[in-house]
Amino acid sequence: MKMMKKTTFLIAIMCIISLGMMGQDIGITGDSTINQCETKTYTISILNNSGNPLTNLEITGRLGNLTGFSYVTGTTTIDVNGGAICNGAGDNDEPVVSGTDLIWDIDTRCPNNSPFTLANGQTLYITFSLATDCTAVSGSLNVHFEYEISGTPMADDTGAHSIQVLPGGVTIKKTPNVIPQYLGQDVTWTLTIENSGYGIIENVVVT
Repeated sequence: MKMMKKTTFLIAIMCIISLGMMGQDIGITGDSTINQCETKTYTISILNNSGNPLTNLEITGRLGNLTGFSYVTGTTTIDVNGGAICNGAGDNDEPVVSGTDLIWDIDTRCPNNSPFTLANGQTLYITFSLATDCTAVSGSLNVHFEYEISGTPMADDTGAHSIQVLPGGVTIKKTPNVIPQYLGQDVTWTLTIENSGYGIIENVVVT
């Protein structure tokens, strides 16, 4: 019985220590549904609630779970509490693309604000657009965040946002199936093209 109490107490201490080391809240906003062949905008937000300044920030948007999604070049903006931090000469808020990862090293991308510090209570926002191709499938946008508190490296992989792809579907019907007519008479069919999927379809051509 004593051993069980001690174990419970140790677990409680470990939980408190773990919670105390959390340095931020990671959020991802944007539409949770998207059509194939469409572009939509998403925002990664990082709220510093650690009680300490965060430095050496590197944010990675991971598209590995989003088949058929791609980054739209030139769409990124980076700001803190509504104020842009990456708009001076030599700044470049575009991510470094590595495989399916979009990497924003804040000190590297925004040298005019380097070394950058995210103060306690501040929120960093990274807004960008993703496009789907016509074979995209549902998945999740994941975020990996690396930072330092008082020189101690830390990392967080809790950011995730599910995105459902709504595929269109084409059903073609010809009516009637059989038309009894005599030689020399006109024969008329009706073709019905229906979107039987969940998403939109575009550029429909019927031959």
